[in-house]
Amino acid sequence: MAKIALRGLTKRFAAFTALNGIDLAIEPGEFVGLLGPSGCGKTTTLNIVAGFEEPTSGEVLLDGRSLRGVPASQRGMGIVFQSYALFPHLTVAENVAFGLEMRKIAKPARQQKVKEALDLVRLGHLAERYPRQLSGGQQQRVALARALAIEPALLLLDEPLSNLDAKLRVQMRSELKRFHQDLNATVIYVTHDQMEAVTMADKMAVMSLGVLQQYDSPEMVFEHPVNTFVAGFVGSPAMNLMTLDVAANGTGAVLQSKDGWSYALSPENSRKAAASSGTVVLGARHSTINLYKEAHPGAIEGRIYTVEPTGDITYAHVYLGTALVVVSVEPDVKLAPDDKVWLEFDQEKLHLFDGETKQAL
Repeated sequence: MAKIALRGLTKRFAAFTALNGIDLAIEPGEFVGLLGPSGCGKTTTLNIVAGFEEPTSGEVLLDGRSLRGVPASQRGMGIVFQSYALFPHLTVAENVAFGLEMRKIAKPARQQKVKEALDLVRLGHLAERYPRQLSGGQQQRVALARALAIEPALLLLDEPLSNLDAKLRVQMRSELKRFHQDLNATVIYVTHDQMEAVTMADKMAVMSLGVLQQYDSPEMVFEHPVNTFVAGFVGSPAMNLMTLDVAANGTGAVLQSKDGWSYALSPENSRKAAASSGTVVLGARHSTINLYKEAHPGAIEGRIYTVEPTGDITYAHVYLGTALVVVSVEPDVKLAPDDKVWLEFDQEKLHLFDGETKQAL
């Protein structure tokens, strides 16, 4: 297991800043997901940790030792790429043994390590096959076995599931999580799929435009996003976000929409809104909004735009004025386009962000 620290990590490509002052601490044995949209800097971060890129400034520390100037081949890290990068002319066993051969491991020890790695990923019976004879999931396991065979201090995974179909991705998510538990290894996992990060990672580093937005456990990131980017990126469906004006109502605060509707806030949320710039972004998850089919005290009138049944839950897309809000209801609730409905927000689970800074209040 390895302890990794990123300190002030910055990377520029000519005038483009790919990373801007990333600070991150990863404890031994942690599974950390680097999460963000394409172009946010997560793969650049991984490449710098691996030694494929040098930072413009800042440094990577492995167990307290700076890796600046240390070539990738001497960092003792296992890497699994998005494309798996298997050699088509080599058998499964030969692919797994490749890194060991590069390290001049004696043949008997090499064969033992290959066997152990393939047994770990449950592919020992396919040792003599070639990559073209394997399924996508099996190729992914071979790439993982090759990375594990060298007994790395740190395992780096760069979107290894993105080429798999949806069913196989779910299966491999659980297998990767089990591998981590069995090995008790330190893992950095790059993904743009927030479901992968939420289900597998001990901690999530949410990135945008080369900046680390939030670093915490998946539960904390989901329940307490620090800004509107994190709120809108983490969660499926995405959190509903609406920009509203703040007005006093004598006993507290009221959020007012330019479409004419308003919503009175609880005393606690009124105090938060009072610290804003005068506008707030209201955030609400689909599961924290009550939908009524008849007028209800304090609820806001809306209109059904469309309905999405998924089997165990139904998503209703509701217009509140010009804002489109996604609400989840039980599958036996009958709704149709253009139906009138009334929505009520759970004040204890409401998120409020400043309208100018986009930071949580």
